[in-house]
Amino acid sequence: MRERLRRTAQDGGRRRIPAAPARPGLDSPAAVLALQRAAGNRAVAREVAMHDAGRGEPSGLPRLPELVDRLTSLSQSLTFRMEGGTLAYEKSASLDADEFDRQMMAMIDAKEPIPLRLTNRENRLPDEAGRFTEQISGDNWQQGYVDVDDLLASDDLALKLQLVHFLTERAVTKHYAKRMGIDEIDDPAHLTAAEFKRGHAKGNEAEAKVLQDFFGDPTIRLVRDVDAATFRVFRNSRGDEIREIEHEGTGAERGVQSDTVEVVTKDGAKHTPEEYKAI
Repeated sequence: MRERLRRTAQDGGRRRIPAAPARPGLDSPAAVLALQRAAGNRAVAREVAMHDAGRGEPSGLPRLPELVDRLTSLSQSLTFRMEGGTLAYEKSASLDADEFDRQMMAMIDAKEPIPLRLTNRENRLPDEAGRFTEQISGDNWQQGYVDVDDLLASDDLALKLQLVHFLTERAVTKHYAKRMGIDEIDDPAHLTAAEFKRGHAKGNEAEAKVLQDFFGDPTIRLVRDVDAATFRVFRNSRGDEIREIEHEGTGAERGVQSDTVEVVTKDGAKHTPEEYKAI
C-alpha cells in the first residue's frame, strides 16, 4: 500500500509497547527449523514466519487460515499450508509456476527468516503528537506488522502485489528479523530510512515483474509512486496504465484499507485486469 513505510522509517516507528515482548522466538531454532517436504520433494527451511502482533495488541492470527486458503486460491501452481508457525508450500508437478509463485517459493526458501507480525484493523501507531491514531495500511516495515484484514479485503492481483512488495522489502534488509521493532533511533541496529528506500525500490521491482508476467508484457514499467489514493502506477509501451488504488472502508468495513488494481487504456477506458487481458 502507500506511504506508511516511509513515515515510520523516518520518525523511528515508535509504538506503544517495548520491542522485546513482541519478538520472542523470531530467530529461535523453532522459527527457522528445516522441515522435510513430502516424499519426492526437497527439504527446505520454512522462513516466512507468522507471529502474533504482540502482547495486548489486536491480533490477526484468527484470520491466518483464511489468508493461507486465499494464497492457494490465487496461486497458479502452489498449495500453501502452515507448518508450525511458518508458511510452507507444495508445488504441483503438472502446473507451471508463474512469477508470483516463483517469488513466493524464493521467499519461503530464503536463508534468513522473514517475520510477519499479524494484526488487524484495530491496531494503531502513534501520530506526530504521540497519540495512537495512525492506521496500519497493509503493512509496516519498521515494526513488522501485517494487517490481515487489509490483505483479505483486497482483490487477487492487488494481494499478490502487496505480498511480493513487503516480503521483498524485508528479505533485502540485512538481519531484518533481529532488528525490526527497535525503536531507539540511536541504536546501531535501528532500521534506517536509507534501508527502507532501497527495500521499497526492490519491492516495486518485484511488483513490476509480477505484472509483466501476468499481462505477458515485458514493457510494463513503474511511472509513479506517491502518497495518494492511487498510490502506484505502471505503464506499458502502448501508453496503458495499471493503477493500484487504496480504498477506505466504511460501515462494517470501517478501518479496513483495501487495494484494487485497474487498467486505464490510453483512450481513458477503465478495465479490470482480467478484462484487459482479454482485449
